[in-house]
Amino acid sequence: ISLFFIISNLSFKLSAAPFHFWAPVIYNNGLLSSVIFLNILLKLVIFLFLIVFVGAISNLMEHEIKNLFLFFALMSFFFGAGGAVNERFIKRFLVYSLMVDVGFILLVFSFYDLNKVKNILLYLLIYNLSSMIIWFFLLVVRKHTKFLTNLTNILYNNNLMKFIFSFVIFSMAGIPPFSGFFIKYNILKDIVNSENMWLSFVILLFTILTLFYYLRLIKIVMFDNINNNKSSNLKNNNFKYILFALLLNFVIFFLIF
Repeated sequence: ISLFFIISNLSFKLSAAPFHFWAPVIYNNGLLSSVIFLNILLKLVIFLFLIVFVGAISNLMEHEIKNLFLFFALMSFFFGAGGAVNERFIKRFLVYSLMVDVGFILLVFSFYDLNKVKNILLYLLIYNLSSMIIWFFLLVVRKHTKFLTNLTNILYNNNLMKFIFSFVIFSMAGIPPFSGFFIKYNILKDIVNSENMWLSFVILLFTILTLFYYLRLIKIVMFDNINNNKSSNLKNNNFKYILFALLLNFVIFFLIF
């Protein structure tokens, strides 16, 4: 029972479903700096604690505890993918879409062993770097961005930023040859090797759904017409471009891994 409450409490802090209902409201209305702290640094610390904690009790973990991780993972897939499909607010969209990534990490904990720690750490690294780029982008343009459709105006005639933004989204969507594809592929391969075919099929379905709403975001950025011919373009700032490019290189670097 104590393990159940500890894991449930940590899942609440990770905004994993079904304890996620606070996250879209808080993230959408909170200060962007606080949102970045909650979404990146806090989640990183909690996941690292979970790795140590689950590793310490792995010999004591009963089947019910593993099923609890699996339940939280599947609920995060369902509510995350379902919430992001029709979401119009950009911060709420990111909350729901990143909830699916939390589900992938919790999924690994459901069949935890020491050989799976590498997959968790790699997923955490790519997850945090990709999130950092997107949240930093919102920090730069926070006065102009509230809805997803605002991205069309902000990135209008800014091909470099469109290129960087699209690459990160492709990685988060798990499209090859980006790093996001390989870490999701490794997790799915482990599940297939465990002969859990129904779970593999469910994850593939949710992965296709996540691909849909990420490609919808690419469509908004790359192909939608600017609203009312009003543009809030990003001003040229070499420092910001260098930082974006540096973070992007880290994401693409793991293509070689």
